[in-house]
Amino acid sequence: MICSKCGADKPRDQFKPKSHWCLDCHKQYKKEWRIRKGEAGRAQKREHYRENHDEIREKQVWARLMTRYGITQEEYEAKHDEQNGLCAICHKPCKTGQRLVVDHNHETGENRGLLCKSCNLHLGVLEKQLWVERATAYLEEWV
Repeated sequence: MICSKCGADKPRDQFKPKSHWCLDCHKQYKKEWRIRKGEAGRAQKREHYRENHDEIREKQVWARLMTRYGITQEEYEAKHDEQNGLCAICHKPCKTGQRLVVDHNHETGENRGLLCKSCNLHLGVLEKQLWVERATAYLEEWV
């Protein structure tokens, strides 16, 4: 299993249950946390976050992808390159300038492709067939 913090490939017994960080990273994090908690005041913590915001945010994004979809940064980037950076449905880049989102089957959890936010929202609506039928009936009442 690959640690989402340090990137090392380690056996499963080197991880806590339901964790994507290895035991060594957990220990190091706790050690650093104790130091920050005891020595650094709130102002220093805020300053650290301001100075390192982009890096911290980027790590959070990739950790979230691993937690939610079981996809690493490398796997995401490979899929992104495979799709030429374009949405798998509309074949355009995301209009908002954000990165493409991972589309997955809500029943099986299987990842399908990368979509722009607009297509992902529309696909979510189409997957709820009962809602589509009710919305159609509602619109027909007003025609």
